Amino acid sequence: MDESQNSVELGLSAGFISVKSTRTWRGIRRRRSGPFVIINRGNGLALDNGVQEHNGAEPIMWRPHGFEPQQWVFIRTPHWGEYVICSVGNKLALDARTTSDLSRTPCMWARHAEPHQRWRFRRTEDGHGYTIASVLTGHVLDFPEGSGSRAVPHLYERHGDLRQQFLITSLTAGGFAEGG
Repeated sequence: MDESQNSVELGLSAGFISVKSTRTWRGIRRRRSGPFVIINRGNGLALDNGVQEHNGAEPIMWRPHGFEPQQWVFIRTPHWGEYVICSVGNKLALDARTTSDLSRTPCMWARHAEPHQRWRFRRTEDGHGYTIASVLTGHVLDFPEGSGSRAVPHLYERHGDLRQQFLITSLTAGGFAEGG
């Protein structure tokens, strides 16, 4: 397996934690893996559940801190290469919604693993990040240009910009080997 170096600094109320690993997430062999922090390469903000615990709540982007609202587990589905992304903090799954409208916002919903809750990860061309695509439509997680903290992500056509690329950083030990 090739190795890439990844470094993330998490800002905490008591200071900063620097996480440096020579191995990043590469796929899952186990049924459930994580927790991970999902950090946007375009703005450096982390996917966060916004401390919301109800079905239909929208995730937000927030300064990385690594606490439960920003921790996500990936649950392998019976469909090869497809995962459900669940928040550790509220136990809800990232959901692309049942429509195919461009620029729709994802929400969080009780886990059921229908196509609108399944996601595929694709390595970026430079090999340092991933795009996260909805199985339902193929639209990828994206952050509107110029968006900052508390912004809600949306789903958009893949264009390769850094706003559609994510670092997936393990809060435990290193990365994982590819697996379906």
